[in-house]
This record gives sequence, structure tokens and C-alpha cells, in this order.
Amino acid sequence: ISTGCYVDTGNPALDSILNHKLGIAEDLGAKLTVEVLVPEGLEIDPFDTSELLGNLMDNANEALAVSRKKDLEVRIWLDRGILYFHISNSYEGEVQKAVLGGREVYMTRKKDKQQHGLGRQSIIRAVEKYHGVMETDDTDGKFTVDIMLYLT
Repeated sequence: ISTGCYVDTGNPALDSILNHKLGIAEDLGAKLTVEVLVPEGLEIDPFDTSELLGNLMDNANEALAVSRKKDLEVRIWLDRGILYFHISNSYEGEVQKAVLGGREVYMTRKKDKQQHGLGRQSIIRAVEKYHGVMETDDTDGKFTVDIMLYLT
């Protein structure tokens, strides 16, 4: 496993999860585009950072593992009290969606559906905790997640 230092923001939770997951992506052969611009004293619970980024990056890496095209873009920045996440990865195959609670959601492609899809709930919980917004897009062979969290 690659153990490169891709980011060094001074935020231990953010740096450790990103450096670990980006190392996995690089081992999968991904072409990485990484831009992380956040201050050292980021006002977000380290658990939320780990849960949110861990799940997003795991999903991206799972898609990259079975994709011929392997592009991963990770951009995280803070602007006027709003923390932005933009994660985009190439993927192949069909995206499965369903409507749950009046919302369109992505369904796991894993066989054991009862044990999967929990990461999505963790992401939604973190977004709601910070009164944030999440948008997803799956066009043109790229799966993109954009999240805004209100930290102030």
C-alpha cells in the first residue's frame, strides 16, 4: 500500500483519512487530482470528518477498483464558514437508484444489501448535523458528490 503524503493541513483526522484512502486509490492505478485548502483549526468534529470522508473515499475506491478509466478528483476547501467537499471518480456499469422517504438514493451493488448502504446513512447524518447540502451526479461515466457543511 502506498503511504504517500498527499495532504498536510494540520488537521490529524482529515490528513490521516485522506492520505490513507488516496494511497489506496493510487495503488488501484488512479490518476489523482487533489486540492485541499483548509485552516489548521478546522471547526468540525474529527469523528464526523473521518466518517464522512472515509465513506466517500471508500465508495470512490470501490468504483475505481472495477473501472478501466481511473480518475479521482478530491477538492476540499473552506470559504466564509462553509466547508466544501467535491469528490469525483470514474465508474463503469449501471447506477442503481431507488426512492426512499421521498428522496432518490443510490443503492449498493453489493450482494449482501442488509450489511451495506450504511455508509450512505453516515454521510447523510453528518451533512444534516452541519445543516449542509449534498448533491450527487452520475453522468458521463463520473460519479460526483458535492457537499457543503455550515461550520459557523
